[in-house]
Amino acid sequence: MREVGLTEIRRSDLLGWGVAIMWIVRSVSFLLLSVLFCTAPQATAAVPQSCNGCVGSGGSTAVSGGTCSGLVTISVTVTEGKCRWFLGYDDWMLRCGQQKGCTPEITRSWSGLPANSALDLCVTIGPDVLCLQPPLLAGGSGQGQDSRNSASVTCSDLASPVYSIGSSLCGLSASVTAYCSKCTGN
Repeated sequence: MREVGLTEIRRSDLLGWGVAIMWIVRSVSFLLLSVLFCTAPQATAAVPQSCNGCVGSGGSTAVSGGTCSGLVTISVTVTEGKCRWFLGYDDWMLRCGQQKGCTPEITRSWSGLPANSALDLCVTIGPDVLCLQPPLLAGGSGQGQDSRNSASVTCSDLASPVYSIGSSLCGLSASVTAYCSKCTGN
């Protein structure tokens, strides 16, 4: 049988008290943090107010005369698009952007042109000029009308398509720019 010394008993008692004190400190700390967290004012996320834009505008132009004493007109009506809030995947920030672009409707009409003469129905986007191929013909009476919707226009103040009608035989040309404003939010 081995005898236990006084120093060994005190060490074991101290270990027991140490565990008890650590448990009490942890419990009190948790309680204090819980109280502080519950009473602290809560931060609220900023809620965006509005995301507007994508408003379209067009116009109309008529040109008469030329070598044939004809008339060409063009009218562009732009239906507004739609903007909405998007969440950025890279930085998790909300951004106001385009959901649907503006839609232009182009109506071109002509009269007094030579029968079955070629018409240039074109759209200019930046440096590119795109024309309907084969060219539309003026018809047997030299008058008529063409209406069509164009591809949607991006909600931007930068690139705006220019729609035109022309008769190179008569030296007539009329054009209208379709605008679609950019999306802006606050």
